[in-house]
Amino acid sequence: MKRTTFWRLYTLLGVAALIGATVATAASAEPAEAGERVLRVFGIGALLFFVPVFGAGMWQRRPRDRSGLEGVYAELAGSSEAPVDGPRLLAMADRVGFALLGFGALITLIGVVVILDIAGQAGGDDEIRLSPLAWIAAGAVVLAAFTVRPMLRGVNASVDLALAPLGLSRAFGSITGTRHGHKVKVTFTPDLTTTEVGSVVITRPGADSCDWLRDLLEAERRAGSAE
Repeated sequence: MKRTTFWRLYTLLGVAALIGATVATAASAEPAEAGERVLRVFGIGALLFFVPVFGAGMWQRRPRDRSGLEGVYAELAGSSEAPVDGPRLLAMADRVGFALLGFGALITLIGVVVILDIAGQAGGDDEIRLSPLAWIAAGAVVLAAFTVRPMLRGVNASVDLALAPLGLSRAFGSITGTRHGHKVKVTFTPDLTTTEVGSVVITRPGADSCDWLRDLLEAERRAGSAE
């Protein structure tokens, strides 16, 4: 099963299970304890749903060994010494993605803790009060609203800087350009990275931000030898 198909099914079934469990709990609980039980079921269910989502995303964006890519990039750029550290700039997308996923996981965990805290208060007679964690989470979300967009712009600028010496540019979900008279297209999906140089096509599992450089060099060698 493809990774994209798996995650679509996981999302549909997971959301359906979370909603179903919450509704079933609300329908079966005694009125006096319905609020507490519903919040607990929803909080724990949300945690169980999001742990694999964030875990898989962070695993895909994990730091990897980039050794040897500097030489590959320099050869593609047509110089013994590359004008910029292309692999490092390209890998920035993975580093930022990893950090954002980690931030999202932390905020989700805080949210679940707050929900469970409210659930614990719901069964009493006192007024429900938000814990300090709730205000910390709210502040972090507001901070993210102002910082994520500039951060993503910086990532895009870094990728553009790395691609420029190669005569390539970004497109939606792909990298395109013309090199040595051949049209080049690198397409990324969660399951596969496809590098096309003329009629030569090389694929590799996953969507690493840098390893396609090796495939581009190999595809250009094959395209050149076929002429």
